[in-house]
Amino acid sequence: MGEAARIMRERRGIDVRHVGQLDRRLRKYLRQIDRASVNGSPRARVPGIVNVQFEGVAAEALMVVLEDVAISSGSACTSAEVKPSHVLLGLGLAEEEALSSVRFSFGRFTTTEEIDRVGRFLVEVVPDLRRL
Repeated sequence: MGEAARIMRERRGIDVRHVGQLDRRLRKYLRQIDRASVNGSPRARVPGIVNVQFEGVAAEALMVVLEDVAISSGSACTSAEVKPSHVLLGLGLAEEEALSSVRFSFGRFTTTEEIDRVGRFLVEVVPDLRRL
């Protein structure tokens, strides 16, 4: 535990900048997708955790096509359940909106190349999923 605290203290500034950069990069891709919206406050949030709603796309369908990407549906509180997250409902999302939300989490070991690969894929696949 002490070693983890030492590493965190030593790398905190580097990691915060890196994750913030990745966060902004992913959001740049999300802005290219029609009817995609980030859930929660734009300011009171933790960088590196992006919960986004893709209107008209079931979260479970998106998770299937992104099988090699570690994403979750809903919020962290209900990631193992196939029901709307009480957290997202509490934020004011309708049940359908909550069920079309996925959570991307990334950190120190996530690369810009990984964010770019996922971002490009989302821009391409979300419109296709809506047509299905």
